[in-house]
Amino acid sequence: YKVNPHTLSAGVEKQWNRYLFSGNYSLTWSEGRNASGLTEPLPDVDDRVDNYLHSLAFGMEYAWKKNMSVRGTYIYDYYKDHVYHDLSGGYNTLMLGLNYRL
Repeated sequence: YKVNPHTLSAGVEKQWNRYLFSGNYSLTWSEGRNASGLTEPLPDVDDRVDNYLHSLAFGMEYAWKKNMSVRGTYIYDYYKDHVYHDLSGGYNTLMLGLNYRL
């Protein structure tokens, strides 16, 4: 295997009274080659690695009580595979949570 993965990320948080707002972006890309077969080369779709993953997240947390908060986060992921195109596509994720601090 000779695959080179790379990642760039950036994020920001801003607190306003009892609210905490956050935003994050991440770009991950990989390129390279998988191990070839023992007797003959692999087909291009199995041999090459060339893909991107974009992730964008927005969140808000509300300090409900001194040691409890409610948080919501929206994430959009988009994966693009330049070798096996059927794997490309985007996904939406919504997460809700209750945080308890000791």
